[in-house]
Amino acid sequence: MKDTTAIEPQFLWTVRKTLSTIDALNLLTLISVGPGRYKTKDLASYCEAQRSNISTSLKRLHDSGWIQYCSLGKNGICVWFIKTDMTQTPDQAHRPAWVLIDRQPGLADSSTQIHVGESDLFAAIHGLNPRTVRNFLNGKPGTRLAGRWQLKERLPFSM
Repeated sequence: MKDTTAIEPQFLWTVRKTLSTIDALNLLTLISVGPGRYKTKDLASYCEAQRSNISTSLKRLHDSGWIQYCSLGKNGICVWFIKTDMTQTPDQAHRPAWVLIDRQPGLADSSTQIHVGESDLFAAIHGLNPRTVRNFLNGKPGTRLAGRWQLKERLPFSM
């Protein structure tokens, strides 16, 4: 768990006055566990909440700019930004990404980044099934991408 002693009292006051009690508690719990890949049931356990409640709370926190996350389908969610200071804003350029090497015959190997939340766009650009791309990125062997693409770097968060 992350050290949360650096949270300013003014930030805590703003959290409490701005958010509902459940969203404030969930945000503070997220701050304590930090960014990462999570199964919703695990986050619900950390927050001592029902899965449906944590899902709606995450959506509210996301929509109001307190956190940034994206769904990884059956592989959970990736929380990549949690506001711990009122001046912080998410930097889209620093979103976690997979790095792939394109080994297409006849072309020089080139690397491609797929940021969290962009796997379906990658699939559309390359005429692939989005589920196949997600499975490949999440380490499922035997997908048809393995012939052309090599996974060079995984997301920095493990499950």
